[in-house]
Amino acid sequence: MAPLTAEEITEFIKHKVDYDTVFVLLTSCQGSWPNTGLGGALKECFPAAYNQYKTLCAEHSDIDGRPTDILAGTCHANMLHEPSDTAVVKLP
Repeated sequence: MAPLTAEEITEFIKHKVDYDTVFVLLTSCQGSWPNTGLGGALKECFPAAYNQYKTLCAEHSDIDGRPTDILAGTCHANMLHEPSDTAVVKLP
């Protein structure tokens, strides 16, 4: 079976996934999700969550834009009830 394309993943998320579904996307503190695969699909389906992630990373970057150690080893969850709705919860 061939892997799903980014378009197929996006269509699946948009039309067949309930809002109480948990998505896990491992990221760095660099403020960027990939444009393909699950990261690309989540970025397209939940742009507010992506923008909140970018803002969080930017707030914890040094003057040269490099991430500081404060986010290392932390986990943040976006609670989504609608595609444009997001709230970040920091998990221990």
